[in-house]
Amino acid sequence: MEEIEITVRFDTEGNILPLNFVWRMHTYKVAAIGRYWDAADGRHILVMDPRNQTHHLIFKTETLKWYLFQSGNRSDTSLA
Repeated sequence: MEEIEITVRFDTEGNILPLNFVWRMHTYKVAAIGRYWDAADGRHILVMDPRNQTHHLIFKTETLKWYLFQSGNRSDTSLA
């Protein structure tokens, strides 16, 4: 799991909508938002980039930091 920079917005219902994130000095645009759920370690969100690669993001509510938990764009997809 690696800390990332992220740009988000909130909809009128207060849902978090990721727009893009920076990982290893590369900016990934979020083309679609998939499943999301709350767990003991934070808010989990699955997103897809324009190349149809899935990325698993986690927002740690206690620290207000974002992390990339898993990414489908590399051969070493597990970052945990």
